[in-house]
Amino acid sequence: MTPEQLADAIREPLNRALEGRGGVGRIEPQGERKDVSDATLHLLVRSEGGRPAAMVHCAAATGSDLVRRTIDRGHAVKERLGPRLGAVILEPMLDMELETATVAAFPWCEPFSDRRWRWPLQRIRLRPELLGWLHDATAASATVPTPECSSQLFGSAMAEVASGAGAAAGFSVRTKELAARAGERAISGEWSPQNVICHNDLWKHNLLRRPKDDVQNRYGFVIIDWPGARVDGHAFFDLVRAAISLKSGTRRLAGEIFRHSRTLGCAPVDSFGYLAAALGVLGRDLGEFEPARYVAMGETCLDALEAAVATLQDPDAIKP
Repeated sequence: MTPEQLADAIREPLNRALEGRGGVGRIEPQGERKDVSDATLHLLVRSEGGRPAAMVHCAAATGSDLVRRTIDRGHAVKERLGPRLGAVILEPMLDMELETATVAAFPWCEPFSDRRWRWPLQRIRLRPELLGWLHDATAASATVPTPECSSQLFGSAMAEVASGAGAAAGFSVRTKELAARAGERAISGEWSPQNVICHNDLWKHNLLRRPKDDVQNRYGFVIIDWPGARVDGHAFFDLVRAAISLKSGTRRLAGEIFRHSRTLGCAPVDSFGYLAAALGVLGRDLGEFEPARYVAMGETCLDALEAAVATLQDPDAIKP
């Protein structure tokens, strides 16, 4: 389906969805279409007055369920978090199945700036808000996994990283050793992991500014692109990714690790186990994520985590 055909197919239902917001004017493609199995076609919808009104996402490849997963997993996380915390997840204003594709439209939100002078100012405000939301989301969603879930999402996932299985083959010896030690702590009972909601790709470009008319959202941001999210995910992974992207610094990250550890009833050193398990699960299905980028991302996260944990006075102590 071409962008023009898609625009024609969705114009009428979009007009209904945008009634009272200026209607539909131009519908224009955004970005280049990728030649991969999970490619998504993006269209910007402008009102009749020319202002951005909505973003449309369409599964551009036959058989791709990326858009459907974005909708369904975002909805599942939103339900799990409740209205206050879940308000950062946009509700689709249009959700429809065409003959060859799933289409979703979301309210348009302004991206954070890429300008050198403006982005540092924006992230000064964004950083405490996002880190605070992450902690509260972790606290609100933490659950003890079933033995079967624990085995699949923690035990075998850490073992895959420790042994270098599949996509984890490129990890450093240090990473594999940390995963092995985390597995031993879980087996010995020193660490009892919990599941939390996890976005799994939380960085600057999946954060947008909150619409001014969104009175339900008390935060200054929204989080987009939820196809890789899990309600039975791993703590600390989103935290480290976000902290790196927002240039939070080692000391601030260390404070957040301590806070999350206290909330989860684990030792800060167990953050390595959570990270290793998250990487193991992610490595089972990389989709369009290149293996080399996956390994580089994992090593970067581990570097930041190690530096932060090293600043804590007693990283092995479990804080009630």
